[in-house]
Amino acid sequence: MLTTAMAFFMHDAMDQLIEIDVPSRSLRRGDEIVRFTRSEFSLMLWLINRPGQTFGRDALIAGIHGDDYPATPRSIDVQVVGVRRKLGDLAGQLETVRGRGYRFRSVPGVAWRVVGENHVDNRPPDDG
Repeated sequence: MLTTAMAFFMHDAMDQLIEIDVPSRSLRRGDEIVRFTRSEFSLMLWLINRPGQTFGRDALIAGIHGDDYPATPRSIDVQVVGVRRKLGDLAGQLETVRGRGYRFRSVPGVAWRVVGENHVDNRPPDDG
């Protein structure tokens, strides 16, 4: 289960504000709106809320979906590719740490703000 805190990364000279809208699983940068799949969005949000921390594939699956989620570690790689493609010129902020995993790197001039609900859960509701 992914539970988010309000994230806001600001640097002294802000050139760009990126808003992440949780309910619509989208990112707004200026007039551009980019939509993400549920899995891509959860991965991006997990890493953005933990800038500078490196997570291996298994840790990402457990942190985002829970320990019992039926996913392979390589599925994270596919989601990373999708997120990077949609981030465009900001894709470099989602870094691969060779032999360790992935991390989000904040950079001067770009501020990220998460708006909307503060809870995202990819798992289907329990029936009982």
